[in-house]
Amino acid sequence: MKKNQTPVYVRGGYVTQFGELYEQGLLDLLVEAAHASLSQAAMEVSALDAIYVSNMLGAQTDNIQHLGAQLSGILGVSIPAFRFEAACASGGVAASSAYRDVSGGHYNNVLVLGGEKMTEQSPQMVNSGLMQATTQDEQMSGITFAGLYALLAAHYLDTYTLERNILSWVPLLMHRNGATNPKAQFQKLITLKQIEAARAVTYPFRLFDCSPLSDGAAAIIISSEPSSVRMIGSAIATDSPDIGSRQDLLSFNATKQAFQNLDLSPDWHKNLVALEAHDCFSIALIIAVEDLGLAQPGYGWKLVQNLYTNPEKYPWTLNQSGGLKAAGHPVGATGIKQIVSVYQQLQSAKKNSLGLTHNLGGTGGTAVINAFTSC
Repeated sequence: MKKNQTPVYVRGGYVTQFGELYEQGLLDLLVEAAHASLSQAAMEVSALDAIYVSNMLGAQTDNIQHLGAQLSGILGVSIPAFRFEAACASGGVAASSAYRDVSGGHYNNVLVLGGEKMTEQSPQMVNSGLMQATTQDEQMSGITFAGLYALLAAHYLDTYTLERNILSWVPLLMHRNGATNPKAQFQKLITLKQIEAARAVTYPFRLFDCSPLSDGAAAIIISSEPSSVRMIGSAIATDSPDIGSRQDLLSFNATKQAFQNLDLSPDWHKNLVALEAHDCFSIALIIAVEDLGLAQPGYGWKLVQNLYTNPEKYPWTLNQSGGLKAAGHPVGATGIKQIVSVYQQLQSAKKNSLGLTHNLGGTGGTAVINAFTSC
């Protein structure tokens, strides 16, 4: 933290149920998350200075825009309220912006919430909306995000001479974690045999390599008022959404740059207890742990395998919530749900324990890394 910055804390994290929530609309989910977060923080809505809401597809799926004003009106306050959109990194960007504004002394309490309704529309319509986060050339080609990430996965397997089944360790671990999360979309254990027998999506992906379409919302309060968890840093970096223009398809430069800008101590991993990293597709998580320096290039899958087979050897968890794969991926909520998971784990951790969230937009067009410590 720079000199003269206000210390920043997290208060009142809350996640709605994730899944196919046909009885609730987008605003219903956001309001549930907002009220519950305020209640957990023992805070009145009148104490809020601003509302930052994360959402990508509300205009297409719910015919809703102007979400800041919509929510401030429902909550009965007349304060600054903004919508943030950075594809799947929207939640991380909203939280990062709140951190900047509270640490800079502009606000004392910012309600950060995000949500998405994705299951009541056709998969074709939702995929078309999601593809707006890519270039027009990629959209015109007819490819989807599954196809784009599959190209990266195929290149990874070919470069390191690996078999398709190394990807399976990601959904195996995610579903084991999700089985202990009552808010997760999928709470059932799966086996390697089930993963390998699942239908093909696009080579080398099978069904379990892909995160689902989901409904859900999440909320936190970023505050200058002390709590048990402090937010100690945040960094955002971007790259061209066009993967064809990149020199390296085995890494996400935006992640590496954001992590470098976060400027953690060289031995940061010694205090790590919780990491929530972006796993929209199996290959995304494998590359993420390599970009964060937790595994050597070509060995991210091996780290995930070891975390599954020998978790007792690691003092930290990876996507304890179930990640995007098992917990679900309501796009606007994901980056905030990650923070809630880390926040909850740090509340029971020893002092000065570290938690990180890594939130990726598109095929690495935006990366946000937020850092937290227990007080």
